[in-house]
Amino acid sequence: FMDPVDYTAALDHKFTEETEPCVLYFAGKLYDGVQTRVRGQSARYWPKPPWKFYTPQGHNFAAPQVFDRTVDTFNLQANYADKSYLREMLAWETMRDVGHPYNQARPARVQQNGSFFGLFNFLEDTDRDWSIRNRIDPEGTRYKAFQDCRPQPTPEDLVDLYEKQYPEDGDHSDLYAFLTDLSGLTDQQLKDFLFDNVDIPAMLNYLAAQSVMHGNDHLYKNYFLYRDTYGTQRWRMLAWDLDLTFGRNWVWDSLSDEIWADLDYVAGLPGVAPSHPLFGNSDHTKLNGTWNRLIDRVLDDSDIQEMYYRRLRSLMDQLLVTGRYEARIDELAAMIAPEA
Repeated sequence: FMDPVDYTAALDHKFTEETEPCVLYFAGKLYDGVQTRVRGQSARYWPKPPWKFYTPQGHNFAAPQVFDRTVDTFNLQANYADKSYLREMLAWETMRDVGHPYNQARPARVQQNGSFFGLFNFLEDTDRDWSIRNRIDPEGTRYKAFQDCRPQPTPEDLVDLYEKQYPEDGDHSDLYAFLTDLSGLTDQQLKDFLFDNVDIPAMLNYLAAQSVMHGNDHLYKNYFLYRDTYGTQRWRMLAWDLDLTFGRNWVWDSLSDEIWADLDYVAGLPGVAPSHPLFGNSDHTKLNGTWNRLIDRVLDDSDIQEMYYRRLRSLMDQLLVTGRYEARIDELAAMIAPEA
């Protein structure tokens, strides 16, 4: 429930982090004093944008059908760019099944002020509760990336390219040192650096899962860099924003109906390889030529590449069993059919 004036205000300032008041009712319980805003990056431009909700302190939102724990923040994803409404849920379930940290997601019919508002997805927020549930040290350092892991002249130049979500101290010196060495070292020094500073098994699991489900939007943004600061001190990539998966590709915008799941190479565009197993390195790029320096360095090492192919084969055997995804698609499609 939301005053139309507040709803209009939320849309008027949708490119800011400013919130407006609302009331939620779910599963027989009413939550007053909630704040909400439009969220996302390019999604804020959509006619049907996603929303983020913040509950009052001490009054967490409970949805046991969706979230294992009560939460003080969560998202409603619009699925405006995905006509199936299913890809984000399938992708996060894939990450769950391969043992990668994942976000819980389930479909939701949303009413606003007594009228049908839309079919959305509940999506767990990547907050401290998320870290604990995924058995990641919440004290570890986490950056939300808007860059492709290339080095920068100074730590200060990283501030606008990598949002430091924890700890919120504005200190990017650890990331600066990591990206500088990642780019500058060669041969045996680089190999030693990778094995000493990168969580190789976690990285390869992440990349293999992205390859199986045709993740195609995680080279320049839509990923986190996480460092187990008080444990192994190693870095890894964590998944985020998994709507461009299962054949959907960024084709100069994200609203195309083209399916690219079987395009290992694109005629007339040397190096563009959206479905190649080595997608993301300097020889297998996104449509706009984007590639990721961390992925490139990891997959360029012959020993690590061999490990990667073994993990990829294992995930293919686990996930691409005939009928596995099809059965889940049928379940979800039946669940959302009236609203869709």
